[in-house]
Order: sequence, then C-alpha cells, then structure tokens
Amino acid sequence: MQLNNLNKNGKITIFVPIRRGSKRIKNKNIKALPGFRMGLTELKIKQLNKLRLKCKKNKKINLDFVISTDCKKVKKFVQNIRWIKTFNRDKLLATDDSLSKLIKHVPSICKNQYILWTHVTSPLFDEKDYINFIKKFFKMKKKYKTSKSGFSADLLQKFFLDHI
Repeated sequence: MQLNNLNKNGKITIFVPIRRGSKRIKNKNIKALPGFRMGLTELKIKQLNKLRLKCKKNKKINLDFVISTDCKKVKKFVQNIRWIKTFNRDKLLATDDSLSKLIKHVPSICKNQYILWTHVTSPLFDEKDYINFIKKFFKMKKKYKTSKSGFSADLLQKFFLDHI
C-alpha cells in the first residue's frame, strides 16, 4: 500500500476511546478472542501497530496514538507500549450519554492538526483501510480547501421503517 502524495509531515493523532462498561456484552472490549487474550483491544492495537510501522517506514505521515480509557485492565495492557499515550477517562466522559462531552474533550488531549477517531469495535477496519482513508481525506482536503473532517459509514440497504 503506497502512501505517496500525502500531506508531507501531516500530523495525525489516532484516538481510541475504550470504555469499561458495556450494557449488552459484559467487558466486550477486553473479552478474550481466539489468538487475542485482550480481545478487541489487542486486535485493534496490533492493527494500529501495522499502520504505525508502515507510516514510520514511509515517513509521509507523523502519527501519535492516544487511548482514553476508564478500564484498569486496558491501562495495564498498554502501559509498556511506548508508542501509545494513555489518558485516564473521567467517569463523566464514560457514560452512555457522554459522547458530546467526549468530543469536546478530545482536542485537549490530542494536540495534532488532525484526529482520526477509531474504535476497537471496528475489528474489520484494518491498517489498509486506515491508509486508504487518510489518502482519500488528504486528496479531498486538497480539492476542497475547507474540508476539516471525514468519516466512514456503511451503506444501509434496508428500510428503517417497514410501514408508517
């Protein structure tokens, strides 16, 4: 995967919020999976490490990695991974209805010009997808000078309402 034509020295923080609580699946972010003792969290960190190594080798993008969590097990798991910065997530930012508060808080811990927000609960979005996303973002930013954000979404092929 080539990283050519990217914003030279583009500084991007990869932000990963990992919350301790889960209503539907207990400990879903750290529940063991085959080959991954720390489950989705470990899988995402391995994917992000592959991204980090590709970008470091190519020197087209400077990446920082930030995990914001209220989970002691996640903190312990990542404490010796030098390329990840960990921030304690306040209880007020770890509730079901705290997303808008967390969005406002993120710029205070992510200091780079760009923030790529991702989740451990997107295990199929790997380093190749991140590279493609970053390439497309900078291509669109070049074309549309006022572009400030981007996001990924799934194409919904079902109706929200079957009847009215």
